[in-house]
Formats: sequence, structure tokens, C-alpha cells
Amino acid sequence: MFLFNIFEKSIAVVIFSIITLFPIVESLARIFGQQAISGSSYIVQHLVLWIGIFGGVIAAKENNLLALTQNKIFDLNRKVDFKGWLPRYYSFFILFLLTIASYDLISIEYRFQELIAPNIPRWFAQIILPIGFGSMTVIILFKSYSTNRARLS
Repeated sequence: MFLFNIFEKSIAVVIFSIITLFPIVESLARIFGQQAISGSSYIVQHLVLWIGIFGGVIAAKENNLLALTQNKIFDLNRKVDFKGWLPRYYSFFILFLLTIASYDLISIEYRFQELIAPNIPRWFAQIILPIGFGSMTVIILFKSYSTNRARLS
């Protein structure tokens, strides 16, 4: 688990570094009348998407997803009660649907390939969507209840 936390932080630092470095390099290159990185604005846009989804996965893992209550929704209850079951069900269901929808988006993007930068297809830049939403779905499933029987409910 410790190595995974270091891996998460390393990826976040790399993504943030690229997000901040690309516009700086592009601005400096324009001062000298050059184009430094082809498609840098599109790359930065998609990396913002990556960091947003990546942050959502971390928030799900740490039980800090947005909620309409101050209480933690996913706190490993043993018993199933309607008051706690309903927000867990809707959270799981919405994330599951987002996973399916983003997978459909990626499959369409794969068939009609368009590049956002040289050698970077748009489907690859958006692959984080089904991976991230799927990860959040699995995380909240296992954080919802402590028994498999309760999770299946």
C-alpha cells in the first residue's frame, strides 16, 4: 500500500509538472517566433482531465467524495439500512453508468481516430475516463459494507 501511495503521488507530480511546464515552454517559444510543442494546448486540456479523474479515484479511496451530508457515506457498515443504502446505491449506479458510457466513448473514438497531437490519438488521451470511473466504482463497492452479502444488496 505504501508503494502505491508513492506511485500515486509521483504520477500527480508528473502530470502537474507537464500541465505547468507546457504553457511556459510554449510562451517562451512564441517570444522567439517558434512553435515549441505541437498540440500543447490539447495535451494540457486532456491532462487536466487526467488529474481530475485521478483526484476522484484518490478521493474515493480516502472516502472524501462529494456528498450532500457531512457524514461519511462509505464507512463499512455491517447492517443494511435504507437510509445508508440509498446514497451508496445511487453513487455506485451513477459511477457504473459513467464507466459504461465512457467505455462507449472510447470505443467510438478508437474507430474514428483523430489526433490531438502528433502520434497521440484522442482515444488514448481519454482512456482515463473508463479506467477512473471503473476504479471509483470498485472502490466504493468495497468501501460500502464489510460483508459480501451486504455489498450484493
